[in-house]
Amino acid sequence: MHRTLKAEATRPPERHQRAQQVRFDRFCREYNDERPHEALDYKTPASLYRPSTRPMPVKLPAPAYPGHYLVRRVSNAGTFRFQTRQLFISDTLLQEDIAFEETADGIWSIHFCHVLLGRSTNGTTSSERRRQVSPMLPVYSVTYLPGCTRRDADLRG
Repeated sequence: MHRTLKAEATRPPERHQRAQQVRFDRFCREYNDERPHEALDYKTPASLYRPSTRPMPVKLPAPAYPGHYLVRRVSNAGTFRFQTRQLFISDTLLQEDIAFEETADGIWSIHFCHVLLGRSTNGTTSSERRRQVSPMLPVYSVTYLPGCTRRDADLRG
């Protein structure tokens, strides 16, 4: 899908943003309403789409963490304060609550909902110079947390 989008809606790019948006909107209409898809038994996505009957809240509640966790809010700069230090974790988690659990003497696991993000040693990291958390997975890839809903966090807490 992305290759088709790029080929048909962005190459070559339009000279103005408004013209580019018109071209993109035209592609979306054709792709969803007119073009049959082999994977959909040659039907269009629009002909099969059904809106969810599950209502979505306007604002999700903050995740609930167990009482022994230390909770910190990630700043607008993607940082948090922990044991007199300011550490960077991710731009993805701006204004979200993350939680710390001491798993061994001076070793802290850092969680968002029920996802383990990384570990910190006594408020320091493996690279004191950079002042970043040692990630379990590359932090820059945390854009979607599979299975993590705030409701799940509330039930686990």
